[in-house]
Amino acid sequence: MKRVARSVLIAMWIFGGPSIAAMIGVASQTGAKVLAGQRQPAPDISPEEKIKPLIVMLTAKFSDPDEERFGAGIIFGLGNDRIYIATANHLVRKGQQEAQSLRVRFKRLPVEEIEAKLLKDADPDLDLAVLAVANLARLGKLPFGPFDQLGDPSSLKRGDSLYSVGNPRGRQWYLNVTPDKVAGNSGSAISFESAFIEPGHSGGALLDERMEMVGMIKASNPPEGVAANIQSVLDTLKQWGYPVSLMRRIAKVRAIFTTPEAAIETFLAAAATRDLERLSQCFADNAPREWDRLRNKTAGKQELDQLAEFVQGALVGDAKLSPDGITATVPVRFRARNEIIKMINTVNGWRIVDF
Repeated sequence: MKRVARSVLIAMWIFGGPSIAAMIGVASQTGAKVLAGQRQPAPDISPEEKIKPLIVMLTAKFSDPDEERFGAGIIFGLGNDRIYIATANHLVRKGQQEAQSLRVRFKRLPVEEIEAKLLKDADPDLDLAVLAVANLARLGKLPFGPFDQLGDPSSLKRGDSLYSVGNPRGRQWYLNVTPDKVAGNSGSAISFESAFIEPGHSGGALLDERMEMVGMIKASNPPEGVAANIQSVLDTLKQWGYPVSLMRRIAKVRAIFTTPEAAIETFLAAAATRDLERLSQCFADNAPREWDRLRNKTAGKQELDQLAEFVQGALVGDAKLSPDGITATVPVRFRARNEIIKMINTVNGWRIVDF
């Protein structure tokens, strides 16, 4: 890693402020508990209850005082002291007219309606719009997460079981007991047969049989529903420059990354969610000492916050392998600058050496 790039991660260690040891102590007494709470839900929480905090209930009001729309949204990332939410565009816009008022409810703050702002980006094919809730700090304990609940929509086959989380007829965070079935899975759309889908599901999450997120619901016309492939949604959000925190679940055993790109994507997602456990698995043993605090899981809250800010909106290019297949370089476009990340193929798969 160039020295100028390293400064992004280690400037706070060098200039001013308390000593490294003191900062570790502060992190262990304050922020680390919050982060640990985000990554480690109580063991008795069922999979369906674990994912519901990533879904918000949405109310949209238009200039006509009698027009009010109800639906849901998916929390996909954090950054700039904001919570970012994906939802169905048709819920928050009528042609060129935008909703005059948008309010969301978080699962862990169900009695409080919180104002959300509609952002400019939209994709008509995905029926995708983006909301932001500002002043993340005022919410206190994080009302969502963990983020490692992303499924694999490409693996869905006709007849596979699906579940929906939304706001049908005001039944907030309702999830069907009897599964729906995949009818088709092509391109960016997942169609499914359903006896339960209703208009209030729009913007909510489509789940696979493991209760992992595979889609964002965009059409509810019983007996059929349609969802946007969640990976297509996230890819579009990344292209727009939003921080994306949703990621695949990684086993607690040491992860094996079969491609350099997979290792980089995991690093970016773990950095965005300040997940030291996953960050520690992304580096090679011979990485420079500057990475020791991540590799050894001793980095403090301020360091993790700085890293999370640095990786927001990063885009990963195609890896260039060495002739022997042992090393590789991967171009990554960060908001601040472009970097070339050096990789090595170890017995545990690809790992980051430096950038």
